[in-house]
Amino acid sequence: MPRTSWILAAIVAFGMVAGLARLITTPPSMGGDQTNTWWTASLHLANGDGFVDCLPIYFPFCGPGNEATAMREPVPVCLFALVAALHGTLWTAGLVQLLLYLLTTLAVFRLAREVADERTGLIACALWVVYIPALTVLPQIAGDMIASLAATTGLYLYAKAWNTGGTLRWGLAGACMAVAVLSRSALLVAAVPLGIALVWHTWKPGVPLAGVLRPVLVFSLAWCLVMLPWVARNTMVFGQVVVGSTLTGYNLLRHNHQVQEDVPFHYVNEEEARPVAYAALARHPELTGHENEAQVDRVYKQEGMSVINAHKARYIGICMFRFLPLWFNWGVNSAYGKPIEPTDFLVALQQAVLLLLALAGLRRAPRSAWPLVMGSLAVCLAYMAVVARLRYVIPVMPVVLLLGAVALSRMVERRTLWSRSVG
Repeated sequence: MPRTSWILAAIVAFGMVAGLARLITTPPSMGGDQTNTWWTASLHLANGDGFVDCLPIYFPFCGPGNEATAMREPVPVCLFALVAALHGTLWTAGLVQLLLYLLTTLAVFRLAREVADERTGLIACALWVVYIPALTVLPQIAGDMIASLAATTGLYLYAKAWNTGGTLRWGLAGACMAVAVLSRSALLVAAVPLGIALVWHTWKPGVPLAGVLRPVLVFSLAWCLVMLPWVARNTMVFGQVVVGSTLTGYNLLRHNHQVQEDVPFHYVNEEEARPVAYAALARHPELTGHENEAQVDRVYKQEGMSVINAHKARYIGICMFRFLPLWFNWGVNSAYGKPIEPTDFLVALQQAVLLLLALAGLRRAPRSAWPLVMGSLAVCLAYMAVVARLRYVIPVMPVVLLLGAVALSRMVERRTLWSRSVG
């Protein structure tokens, strides 16, 4: 076995030990962050009830006959419904999370190797297996891990097609990115920079228009076709087009209502948001109390945008503030009454180091890395515009790790050259 394969196997083995340790010390439970909603929806689907769930804290009108949901993205719900049907325990779901985490390790290696070189790939996947937020969410049954795997795989195929061409690769890249969106809706905004970069890449003197458009059309068509069943289902169920989640409007109102008050910017918990959401619905006497999720979410969006339009300067300020919870989880735990633990400081330190390394690596990143960077930046900006916490950035962290690995690889190279010159 080549040396690289041995090193990669050792990194994956370390990741397995670290992941198992996390699951053993903190087993998946219904008290885990977001598990109660994702796992409940999966159980409904596994039991033949359909894609339904009812959380009055978000949608007060839900109930018998009005439980169709699009709160949670379909791919994780369907995956964990399969787990529940085959062996319906949270521990099994946790092991599936671990498998997704390990597969992402391999995907990170292939992505970094494709963009840079083999050494960079090994460094990047080593950074992933010691990335604390990814380990932290393993017991939390949600969409983060599968979104990370799908996005990393899609970006790897995108980079591969960028470097070597191939209609099939462009199609697979679009399909994988669609799966990522169907796991975390905000990843949809990455389509714009990735598509623009693809046009720029293929637009060369002498290349016929068909040659320029073919990769873009294949990439876009594959993306749309994979998403089509979910959009069609939502249109049939709710009577209107819903591409992502029906929680977008709720989050827009929940996390931005504070801009109309003279209070310090902060992460808004559910208890603080409940009267805000209920008051917003009460301002609409035309509501009958039988509205579905999409109809209620539309009201939340209207109310949220009304607040934002009336307080544009403070809204820009809170968008900038949300860099802190997005990157460092600043104020999220305290919003839920959780004490700040030493691990929180360690996570913040790790995030700061990775950010600095990524900025250093950006200067020496190959051209094929820039579309990935712009796509990841678009996702971060989308979260900063609505709601931000550290777990949301996990699916795009492989790009950050790639850049950090480029910087570290360069440091190793310089040290090697210096040692040789001294010797």
